[in-house]
Amino acid sequence: MKTNLLKKNWFHVIVIILLGSLLYGYNISGWDLWNPDEPRYAQVAREMAETGNWTLPHLNGDVYHEKPPLVFWLTGLSFKLFGSCNEFTARFPTVILSVLILVATYFFCRMMFDPVTGFLSSLVLATNIEYFWLSRRLCLDIPITLFILLSLFSFYRAYRGEKGKRLYYALFFISMGLATLAKGPVGFIIPLLTVIIYLALEGEIRRLKEMRFGLGFFLFLLTLSAWLIPAALQGGMAYFQEIVFRQTVNRFFDAWAHRQPFYYYFQVFPAGFAPWIVFFPLAFIWCFQAWRKKRSGDYLFPLVWFLVVFTFFSSSTGKRELYLLPLYPAAAMIIGRFWADYCACPEDQPLKRFMNIPLFVFMGSMLAGGILPFFLETRFHTLLESAPQISFKLIALSCAVTAFLLFIFRKRKQICFALIVVIMSCGIIYGVHSILPFLNPFKSARPLSSEIISLMKPGDELVIYRRETSAFNFYTGIYPIKQIKSQEDLSTLFTSDKRIFCLIQKGDFEKTRESLLNAYPLKEADIGHRNYLLVSNRNNPK
Repeated sequence: MKTNLLKKNWFHVIVIILLGSLLYGYNISGWDLWNPDEPRYAQVAREMAETGNWTLPHLNGDVYHEKPPLVFWLTGLSFKLFGSCNEFTARFPTVILSVLILVATYFFCRMMFDPVTGFLSSLVLATNIEYFWLSRRLCLDIPITLFILLSLFSFYRAYRGEKGKRLYYALFFISMGLATLAKGPVGFIIPLLTVIIYLALEGEIRRLKEMRFGLGFFLFLLTLSAWLIPAALQGGMAYFQEIVFRQTVNRFFDAWAHRQPFYYYFQVFPAGFAPWIVFFPLAFIWCFQAWRKKRSGDYLFPLVWFLVVFTFFSSSTGKRELYLLPLYPAAAMIIGRFWADYCACPEDQPLKRFMNIPLFVFMGSMLAGGILPFFLETRFHTLLESAPQISFKLIALSCAVTAFLLFIFRKRKQICFALIVVIMSCGIIYGVHSILPFLNPFKSARPLSSEIISLMKPGDELVIYRRETSAFNFYTGIYPIKQIKSQEDLSTLFTSDKRIFCLIQKGDFEKTRESLLNAYPLKEADIGHRNYLLVSNRNNPK
């Protein structure tokens, strides 16, 4: 009897690892670290590695109290391991953790359902827009997603298993501690809420007793305090209050940055979860009904996990699309199980008819994608002439062919799923090979930093006016860079006998120019949405 290769666990894991490594590792150093987060976190890790102070994070020579240190530890260790600080070494830990998330999602979903569902879910997770984008960046959200996933996996293994309950419950609390070290209290709030609500809906709330919360929270606090106590002793009570309260509780209830309305995630999640979002409404309803009808497999757990994360972050006053990343494995599981049921059900089932709706929506999206490049090429011809490496005709042809093949094979379920995975994978590879490197000059601080290095001589001073220094720290290698916050201090500085180089936004320079004596603009550069001027108090700095 022939063995079905698609049901082989080793085959699944190998494909997941190879696909993840390709999608997230290919050309990882093909563009620079982009603001706002990447250069900031890389510089914190660099100062850790260079100073040897692994307890108290620093940025630009000052204590950095906005985030816990786990990501900085991993990035600093990567710098040490490879012996250099660059784009590859900064992003390398994220790539490894992203592939581990795919593998963990597979085993978790296999435990709840079956190997095929786990395999499909991992492929869905690997090929959506937001997960791909964050898996190639130095960020906090990939590590916290991994440890939230591992904490829920450990709980579920203990809850459904007969052996090793104490070990897996202990790992549940330890993983929450590591998630908290990655990004703060959300690392334990999300797993706890998910577990409690899940057990309540299952009518198993009494099972909380077997988790031994006393010992569990001791392990959680032990994991957390291994860093927090030495950091508080070194940084003082002010650091402790800032990292524990202001940057967590206060930011959640009264955010001073990224304030958005409560419906914000209803707007941004569909774009982040593309292309699989077209199947998500039907998949969510299908899984909910399957849970109500008590079909084989645990349809409830990913639904609860998704809703807890979505509701929790919607309740916060500060919102960014990347905050939702911890729900992406759950969303992928919902889609993966839906497709597994769709592929397995007989032709006369209603699901077959309903599935035509998202499939035709996806085909329509591909046809629109085939037409859009011609519109862009006509509308932005001058701009696109500077991007010969981007072939809009190839993009259009790929979208049109995909739509045609999906229509031809719309009744061949496995082929349709494979086509979506293949077109997304090819699109990702094409994007990281051609599109993102093309955008790099418009996003990177490296060119302006190189200009600064070429102009500065021993004894010169570099300052920045009312902006963050991290990108220029990283690409000039200079830290600390003095931050000037008032117009009076800036005016005083420009009367110095020392040669001064000042980074200032163009709008700020125009406002302060009359008060600045001997202010000579040397270089102008757009970095993201900011326009910077390099200004000196010497007319001929060379």
